[in-house]
Amino acid sequence: MYDLILKGGRIYDGSGMPSFLGDVAINNGRIEAIGRINAYADHVLSVDGLAVAPGIIDFHTHFDAQLWWDPLASSSNEHGVTTVVMGNCGLTLAPCKPESRDALIGTFVRVEDMPRQSLRAGIPWAWTTHGEFLDALERQPLGLNVATLIGHCAVRQYAMGEASVEREANDAEIAEMEELVHQGMAAGAFGFSTNANQRHYREDGKPVPSRFAGLDEKVAAWNQLIQKYKSTRYEYLARVEEERIDRAKVAFVEANRYRLKEGNQLTILGYGQLVTKHQQSKNHYRFLLDFGDFYMLLANEYASQYDPEGLLFEFKVLDQFVKSALKLYTEVAQVDGILEKLEAQGKIEAARGFLEKMTRLNR
Repeated sequence: MYDLILKGGRIYDGSGMPSFLGDVAINNGRIEAIGRINAYADHVLSVDGLAVAPGIIDFHTHFDAQLWWDPLASSSNEHGVTTVVMGNCGLTLAPCKPESRDALIGTFVRVEDMPRQSLRAGIPWAWTTHGEFLDALERQPLGLNVATLIGHCAVRQYAMGEASVEREANDAEIAEMEELVHQGMAAGAFGFSTNANQRHYREDGKPVPSRFAGLDEKVAAWNQLIQKYKSTRYEYLARVEEERIDRAKVAFVEANRYRLKEGNQLTILGYGQLVTKHQQSKNHYRFLLDFGDFYMLLANEYASQYDPEGLLFEFKVLDQFVKSALKLYTEVAQVDGILEKLEAQGKIEAARGFLEKMTRLNR
């Protein structure tokens, strides 16, 4: 006996397999059987000619304001959406101090083309923190499931005020933002979103706050997200995100190495930490190749700056760069069954050819 049976619908089970005709039996709000069901139910609903499918999760929405005057989230609920993720693009309404409400409204007016009058009339502002924002949502008669992201723009505005659209954050402000993200995640936020789109401005013509954020600030915020999901079923996703951040830090240092004191050594140190920390990653061999490529870049730069046939050229410097690259390439080339093996072999041949050419020129 079931609470409800849906009879004769075309079932799309979400697995990627072809659809099929069948019945779905439900008890206590959960699916208990799928197929040809000949059993009694309190309610039997014929869905012949209709699709029976899992609810759609819309992971990029901006319902942050609309849910306050339209808790059904029209018209998403009319298209099979049962869960929305809002707070994307770094744009959220929490956390927010009373004096910053107008600034946050301005981000939605310009970026999402929402009428200021509607926002001012419809948002109740019954919160300051992200946790209070979630509590207020719980009191709404929501027509679907809602997951919230902590928006970088709101966090920056909260910690820095109007300085958030003028400069990068200092250490104290980064620490405050990190704590705001920590509190929001602890309160039940699903994640964190930021925005570096160069076309996104506030209503007053100033760039949205997150566009001024430096790398340290973004890393501090993402670290809070990583910590929340460690030791949970989402730990793998947390590790993937941590790896992405670590790779981004190395890329940032490499891109700015000429402006940094001992930038080349800092880049080498970053690559070394990356390949050591993520030895179990599926991208480990790619990181090794990237590390080797950086050594070859240094070798080529040295050969361009100093004539290999000149008196100032120190062959041992170039030799060390190339041999460091060869060591990394060889480590990858010796592993069977990976896509990077053939690429590593080609890089080894190219590096050896380059070294032989430089050796001839330096005689």
